[in-house]
Amino acid sequence: MRCKILILLTALVMTVGFGVSVASAQIWKVDFQGDENHNSTYGQNGPRDYTEPGVYWNIFEVAGFSAVGATNVSTPPMSMNLLDTEGNDQGVTLTILTDAWGWANEGTLDDLWGDYLIILNAQGATSDPTDWEITGLSPNTLCELTYYHRANIAGRGLNFVANGVETTVISTSDGYMATASVKTDASGKITGTADSDGYSEGCWAGLVIAIIPTARNPQPADGAIHPDTWVSLGWTPGAFAGSHDVYFGDNFDDVNDGTGDRFRGNQTSTFFVAGFPGFAYPDGLVPGTTYYLYCRIY
Repeated sequence: MRCKILILLTALVMTVGFGVSVASAQIWKVDFQGDENHNSTYGQNGPRDYTEPGVYWNIFEVAGFSAVGATNVSTPPMSMNLLDTEGNDQGVTLTILTDAWGWANEGTLDDLWGDYLIILNAQGATSDPTDWEITGLSPNTLCELTYYHRANIAGRGLNFVANGVETTVISTSDGYMATASVKTDASGKITGTADSDGYSEGCWAGLVIAIIPTARNPQPADGAIHPDTWVSLGWTPGAFAGSHDVYFGDNFDDVNDGTGDRFRGNQTSTFFVAGFPGFAYPDGLVPGTTYYLYCRIY
C-alpha cells in the first residue's frame, strides 16, 4: 500500500495534494427486493431496481410476499456473486443462509428503501433472525458496512451483528441507515445476523460493503494553501498499519521507487516535518520546487 503527498511551492504559497496509490476504493452495493410474484393488497407495484448514475448496484431478489396466509419463500442458501461499483467481478459473494422473502415497493418510496427483505417470522416464513455471510474479501481487512432499512415506519428496526460487531438501524433514524467498521477474518469472510428483536418487524433494504483505505484524511487537506517554507504533514492510517517507511524529496522517481537518499526512516507516528533544522531540508523548502512524500505502510 502506498500513499503520496505532493507539495508544490510557489513564492510563499504552498499547495498540498494527497493521493492513495490504489485505483479506487473497493465498494460493492446491494439492493434487496421481493420478486414480481407479490400481491397488491398493500399497494405493491414493484419490484423497482435502484439505480445510481455511473455506479453499479447488485439487485438481490428473493420470493415476494404473495398474500396473507400464503407461503412464498426463497429457501436457503441464496447466493449472489457481487460486482463492484464499476461492474468488475472481484470474487466477492453474498449469501443469505436462512429463509428469505421480500417486499416489492408500493410506489411511494425511493427505489432503494421501498423494497426489502422482510425480517419476520410469519406466514410460513422463518426469516428472523436472518443469517448471512460475505466471502471473497481480503483476509484481516477493515471494511465499512452500511445497512439500509425501510423508511419511516414507527416501531420497525434491525439489530445486526457482523464478525462480533453490533449495529442497530431503525426506520425513523436519519437516513434510515447505520454504518459499522468490521474486520474480515483470516479467510476473508464476514459472518452476520439480522434480527428484529425489540421491533415489530425488520425491513432490510440494502447493503454497501467498502474496503477502508489504508491511509486517508491528509493534513493539510488537498489544495490547502500554506504560507511558509516548512511543513508538518499528517495522515490517518488504516486500522492495521503498524509503521511507515517514509521517503521524501524533490525527485519523483527517486521517491516513488525508494532509491537514492530519499529514505527518511521507519516511524510509527503519522506525521512528517520538513523544512526545519533537525529535519529533512533543514534550511527550508525552496519556493518553486516540487516535493514528494511517499509512505510504504506495514
